[in-house]
Amino acid sequence: MKNSPILYFVVLAVMVLIAASLVACGNEIPSFISHDSGTGDTDTDGDTDSDSDTDSDSDTDTDSDSDTDTGPFNECASSSTNSCDTNATCIDLPVGYDCECNLGWVGDGFTCIPLLVLTYQERYWYGANYEEHRILIGPASSTDPEDGSWTELADGTDMDTWTADYSWEQGLLLDISAMSGQSVRIAFHYRGSYADKWYLEDICIGWGDGSNPPSTCEWDHGFDNGTVPTLPSDWTSVSGATDGYSSIWRTSTDQWISSPTSALIDRSDNSSTVQDEYLVSDPITLP
Repeated sequence: MKNSPILYFVVLAVMVLIAASLVACGNEIPSFISHDSGTGDTDTDGDTDSDSDTDSDSDTDTDSDSDTDTGPFNECASSSTNSCDTNATCIDLPVGYDCECNLGWVGDGFTCIPLLVLTYQERYWYGANYEEHRILIGPASSTDPEDGSWTELADGTDMDTWTADYSWEQGLLLDISAMSGQSVRIAFHYRGSYADKWYLEDICIGWGDGSNPPSTCEWDHGFDNGTVPTLPSDWTSVSGATDGYSSIWRTSTDQWISSPTSALIDRSDNSSTVQDEYLVSDPITLP
């Protein structure tokens, strides 16, 4: 027989009444009429399981052993953390580092080479008539210091350092490290007038520290192998004069000199005309 809708409503009403009476008496509602509200499943023991995770173990890292800030990294603390040359000093900076060549070495600090020095002894006579004295270095292929291929090592300002006329003094210490291993010529340039004289002696090229003359000369010249007044054969006097005067570099042991033979530029005309003269060496192979 067919089920009647009326029968369903009757059965449902009876079930609701039974449930209500059970609750009133403190009994449990049968599971077949329990209802899931979506907020949690009601177990038969009355406990409600929440969908949220109430695990007390937090995912937040509460490790108290955090890294300690030790400040900027010092690259100079070890040679393995910088690129300074072994003959340089590492200088730590707020950001990064720098390198500086030690005494007796030259370069950018990352590459340092030994300091090659040119020096000499000099003496002046009538320095009041001094105009300019210079020192130049040039290629071995050139004998003309005015052809544009030479490099000035010291100019008139550098050379104006003597303390008294007639006394021998230590000349400048000139760094020629950049030319190490090359074949070069050196030239001493005189510009003067009247009785201005410039004497040179004990020219020396060697390794130094930049503060003192080399203890050993790899190349030296004392002008002792010439016959006065002729220059030694490995030096040449080159005139830059255009006034027709014949003043030249020569060797001398005149009455004012208490040392052995030296090179001298002597103004034979005693004129007020400023004159240029060069003392030029033969090719020198630098160490």
